[in-house]
Order: sequence, then C-alpha cells, then structure tokens
Amino acid sequence: MVAVTCEHCGREFWVKPKRVRRGVRFCSMACRRAGQYTGRFTRSDGYVAIRIDDDYVLEHRHVMESHLGRPLESGEHVHHRNGNRADNRLENLELIRVGPHASLHHPGRDRSTWVKVRCLACGKVFERRLCQHRQHPRAFCSRSCYLQRAGEMPGRNRPGLPS
Repeated sequence: MVAVTCEHCGREFWVKPKRVRRGVRFCSMACRRAGQYTGRFTRSDGYVAIRIDDDYVLEHRHVMESHLGRPLESGEHVHHRNGNRADNRLENLELIRVGPHASLHHPGRDRSTWVKVRCLACGKVFERRLCQHRQHPRAFCSRSCYLQRAGEMPGRNRPGLPS
C-alpha cells in the first residue's frame, strides 16, 4: 500500500500502487465532487461555461450582465476583442449589436435583405425584400400602378381591369 494525500481535504489515505499509477487524487467521492467539479469548464467551441444555481451559462455573458447590472437583450452580443473566447476579463469584452457583430466577423459580406427597385409604371424608387424581387422581378410600388400598367399591356383586357 502507498500513502497519498487528498488534494481537497489534505488527509492522508492508503491505496494500492496500481491506483497511484492511474492517478488517484481524492480520498472519497465527496472530496472528489468538491475538488474536481468546480462548476466551471471550457466547452468544445472554446467558450467558458460556469454554473449559476442549477444552470450553466456562458461566462462572458454573465460577466457583462454583472457589469451592466441587467440581463442582456436578445439582440445584444458580447464580443471578445482579442479573439480568445476563454479570456473573459471585462477589458477584453465589448457589448455589440448582432448586425455590427456579424459585419465585424464577416467583412465585405452585405447581409441586407432589402433592395432598391424602380416601379415599372410611375418610376418611383422604393425598397423591396430581395427574395421577393428574385421571385418577381417586375416591380410595382402599389396596386394602382400595377393595375395601370396591366391596362396598358396588349392582350391584358380582362373583365374588371381598366382598359
């Protein structure tokens, strides 16, 4: 038997040499839970999670919430200035909105979902969703402009449309 000192309580306990080679560090499960599971770990994506009550939260968000004295809104992100996700010092953290944060990490990519188009009837410039413009490239600013243009087109004389 070999004497080993518990890393948590400091008590000396005896184990077989095989357990020492495997790396025994604690004298009991209670000491192991208290010493090994500290409630803080690094996730596989590099962010640090900490235990608050019975739930785990991201440490950088908790640090920013504590600094601000309020919970973060859904559209707010916490940016790590030096890029190190485990460095959660307040000097390294910056509160930023979702859009500017995406632009910061993906420069040159225009994420706008709106485009400016010109009405085919009156020539007025207005904004329209990009996905709608791709599906229907013939754009009109209003229903009246659409009906006006439909009346001008040959072969479009249907009942109910102005001629």
